[in-house]
Amino acid sequence: MFFGSIIAGTAGFGMGMTASPFMLLVLDPRTVVVISNAMGIAVFTVVLYQSRRALPVKEMSVIAVAGLVGTPVGVFALSTVSTNLLRIGILVLIMFTAIAVVSNAGTIFGKSKTIGPVVGFVVGAIIAAFGIGGPLMVLYLLARGWSSQMLRASMSFFFLINMFTGVVGYVVTGLYTKERVVLTLIVAVPVLIGFSLGGLLLKKLDENTFRQGVIAVILFTSTMTLAWELFRLAS
Repeated sequence: MFFGSIIAGTAGFGMGMTASPFMLLVLDPRTVVVISNAMGIAVFTVVLYQSRRALPVKEMSVIAVAGLVGTPVGVFALSTVSTNLLRIGILVLIMFTAIAVVSNAGTIFGKSKTIGPVVGFVVGAIIAAFGIGGPLMVLYLLARGWSSQMLRASMSFFFLINMFTGVVGYVVTGLYTKERVVLTLIVAVPVLIGFSLGGLLLKKLDENTFRQGVIAVILFTSTMTLAWELFRLAS
């Protein structure tokens, strides 16, 4: 979670995807998702405050509402469905999308606003269920040509609303056990330290380096998580 929070402090996303492959070595998938999303509330509150002036409120409000509609679907899936194969499918989709953006095939999303709510619904559902859907939203916003500050503000706004709703759903469905609450409190300190370091790193990046770094994070974390899921299935 320390390293994941460095990524989140820099890029505005990626904490769950960076931390999950390592946390899954000792924790079950549901615990990993619950902890990651709970800590995400604290991290993205700070990110949103820092970059609030760059937030395109009107457009992201529509996308965030669509994400809220998808969140209950994800909570239900997390509490009832075996997640391994679904996570693998999502990871493969994320990786192919990232490669398409790298190869300037951004037309998979285009620059139209109309697809935004669809992306919001899908991402809202899979973040609540698996904690790994954020890169799809990032890739959509990159295809729109948004700046680093707009991207950080928009992602933090979306994540904050989505994760808060997801945590409420976790409480209602009994996913927040005493042990998971204790683990969440334990990781709070390293998360806040890592997030602070990420903020310092961000100040040294220009727009082009930021964009390249975002794509690199998506590909790296997706590959790690996919390798772990395939290993779990094989064993």
